[in-house]
Amino acid sequence: MLISRGLRTALLFCAGVLLLTGCDPQAPAKPGPLPAITMTSGGGFQPSAQFWTIAPDGSWTWVQEDKSIRAGVVPSQKPARSGQLTAAQRDELALLANDPRLRAELRQRHGRCTISDGPEERLEVGSLRYLANWCHEKRPRIRDLRARIVALTTGS
Repeated sequence: MLISRGLRTALLFCAGVLLLTGCDPQAPAKPGPLPAITMTSGGGFQPSAQFWTIAPDGSWTWVQEDKSIRAGVVPSQKPARSGQLTAAQRDELALLANDPRLRAELRQRHGRCTISDGPEERLEVGSLRYLANWCHEKRPRIRDLRARIVALTTGS
């Protein structure tokens, strides 16, 4: 069966439109489920360490642990904080946490590094775990997720 050139062009155009229907670059991405997230900051030689946990339902907690200044003298501890992310905030973190580029950064091996006395900073997103390398590796998705967690929870 022969198909005229005009009909073939029309069919190819329709097939292209059908393929692109779900690929609108202006349409907002749909977030997957929010994975459990744990993040630490500080420690090492720093006087305190901070810990964030975010559950898949958007509930979060933050704790700061201060080290003793000298034997037996511990500064007054800040009270723990907790809260609940809004649906929009939860979706925002879910988009960041499910980004394949973030997952690639979390899986990427560290480069050679001779610095080992920096603060301990960890990020766990679902089953992926990352311990910061103190040789200033460029991992912008990890940096962005960490910054958004702070901004959406403790704001400091």
